[in-house]
Amino acid sequence: WSRAGTTLSISKKGSGLADVLDPCIEAFLETESYYTICEKYGLTSDCFVNDFFPESAASVTPTYNLKTSELTSDCSSGYCKCPM
Repeated sequence: WSRAGTTLSISKKGSGLADVLDPCIEAFLETESYYTICEKYGLTSDCFVNDFFPESAASVTPTYNLKTSELTSDCSSGYCKCPM
């Protein structure tokens, strides 16, 4: 099972593990404990925002999480706009 590219468990396809884990993970993502863990490990800007995150956390998207078509940099940051 993975969420946004992060593997949380490995099981045989069709084992039903996702049916067990999905509700638990979805519920945890909505808790204050989830926010606390994100803060503790300095991952707040990478976490899924819930009601316990400050409003400012929802409005700032790190450059590396933007689509290339949304970038405004000149490549000096290491992130280049998609030439379309």
